[in-house]
Amino acid sequence: MNVDDQQALTRERYRLGMNESFAFSYVLIVLVVVMFRGQSSGTGLVLWAAAVGLATPLPKLINAKVTRNRTWYWTAVVGEVVYGIAFGSITWLALPSSHVYQALLAAILTGVCLGASISAARFRLLNNAFVVPFTTVAAAGYLVAPDGLTIAVVILGVAFLFGLLVSEGHRERHVNLHSVIHENELLVDELQTEHKALISANHRLDAQAWTDSLTGLANRPAVMAELHDRLAKLGDDGESKVTVAYLDLNGFKQINDTWGHRTGDQLLIAVAEQIRRVIGEDAIGSRLGGDEFVVIESIGSDALGEALAAAFREPLQVGDRQLAILASIGVASTIEPTSADELLRFADKALYEHKESGSQDEWRVFDRAMRNELAVRRRVEGEIHYAFDAGDITTWFQPVVDLVTGKIVSIEALVRWEHITGVRTAGAFLDVLIEEGMLDALTERTFEIAHDLQNAVVAAGRERPRVNINVAPQQLEQVLTAKTCEGDLDCISIEITEDSAIPNPERATRVLKQARELGARVLVDDFGIGYSGLARTAALPIDGIKIDRSFVSTLSGGIQSAAVISTIVDLADKLDLSVIAEGIETTEQRDELLRLGVPDGQGFLFSPAVPAAQIIEWLAHDHRFGLDSGHGPMSLPDAA
Repeated sequence: MNVDDQQALTRERYRLGMNESFAFSYVLIVLVVVMFRGQSSGTGLVLWAAAVGLATPLPKLINAKVTRNRTWYWTAVVGEVVYGIAFGSITWLALPSSHVYQALLAAILTGVCLGASISAARFRLLNNAFVVPFTTVAAAGYLVAPDGLTIAVVILGVAFLFGLLVSEGHRERHVNLHSVIHENELLVDELQTEHKALISANHRLDAQAWTDSLTGLANRPAVMAELHDRLAKLGDDGESKVTVAYLDLNGFKQINDTWGHRTGDQLLIAVAEQIRRVIGEDAIGSRLGGDEFVVIESIGSDALGEALAAAFREPLQVGDRQLAILASIGVASTIEPTSADELLRFADKALYEHKESGSQDEWRVFDRAMRNELAVRRRVEGEIHYAFDAGDITTWFQPVVDLVTGKIVSIEALVRWEHITGVRTAGAFLDVLIEEGMLDALTERTFEIAHDLQNAVVAAGRERPRVNINVAPQQLEQVLTAKTCEGDLDCISIEITEDSAIPNPERATRVLKQARELGARVLVDDFGIGYSGLARTAALPIDGIKIDRSFVSTLSGGIQSAAVISTIVDLADKLDLSVIAEGIETTEQRDELLRLGVPDGQGFLFSPAVPAAQIIEWLAHDHRFGLDSGHGPMSLPDAA
């Protein structure tokens, strides 16, 4: 029960029975006075004092059981006794004996009515309108009519009855108030219970919002918030630092494929336990998703890298088996304020470099070279949309040449960026362009430029040239149904990489058949790198293969590359496939390829990729590349 309810209930309990108390008290006084009328002044004074002394505390005595403040209660009782005796004594002594009784009766009547009025707030207006004025008029008459005792008793009786009625209202209100307070108490208890349940639910939601449900580590939002807070607290003293380690598990997919996802989940839990074990109390470990983890520490990069590497040097207990797991770890550290995304990106870059380098080191620290590379990438990201919209990212073409006659037999479409600083090859920006979601638009533009080139050559009176266009595996189906492919595909060759077709040969077979039905030829680019899959690749519905430049560049270094090329040529001849060699740079390489039976090739020996206008001019004039010297148009921009 709150304080306001307690005070309200106390007031009502105190008022309960107050009217009967007042009425009974003053009736007792009147009876005492009437019984001893005619006694001497001294005796009357004593009787008055005794009657007041007994009657005045009765209201408090009646309510003693419901009054909790005992000090206040007894103080009020003593105070009223003293007040009653003093009032009666002063009246007795101050007035002539002939008017003492009338004055006392008037005081009694007035006191009863005022008491009822004060204690019954809801009936106060009725008291003021009837009882108090009527009794005041009657009491004034007693002073001039000594024989008004009978009238006084009648009026006193009316006041007494009125007091009883008023007290009944008090009693009803007390009961109602007590009921309401009880209901309030029940409601408050229910609200408190619900409030506790809501707090508990909020705690659970907070935990879910900031915790990885599988491992119990912090999740991405939690680790980003923590990283942001720590970076914001970095001072200028140069002593404090924030270090981030980004790691993922090597071969996690194979474990899922071999042992099932349940074992994979158990492995992730075991890794999380290892991370908790090796990091300090000030550190926070997080699982970003999949098999990617992040750790935030305040120690140096090498110290954190060593701590995490140690966690994977021994096999992990996963269910009923032990699994030897290696992790790629990238670490970045800063003592200067920077953004959370930036520092995490640094660690991710170090992780990527560690995985790509194949280094035997257990971790890689983000360094200045990586920072410079990221700076270049950031500039590319900032410029690439504008460059594409402006047409600076376009398609150039590299001729594929008959190694015997030097004639252009086809051309390969290659993406180039005509940047203000020079022509940039696709390797410098293609991954950024893909990440920015621009690959579809680029492919569409490539097909449009290729068709325009073919139409221009036909308009010059020459045969429509065949154009080889590289298509990303994930795009092939879309490309085949796009409007850019609704034209003539009889002179289009679609190049796919060997490694993109082998992982899903059923899907690749279906899509490649569709491409051939539309009139396109299919070439496998960079062929030979996946030599173990040679037979499977050749089983696909393809028309030709392009020998990877790595075999061409090592032709003069021994017989291994020559043996591989010879095998490829023999297989292609048996399967009726065309063969093109890539990356020919010297006449010696061209001659050796001719000896091995390779009919066509491309490379800097003939020409790098050039703008469409140059290719159109060559084709219009039936240009032949020199075979004796091997010199092609080498004055053209070296942009391959």
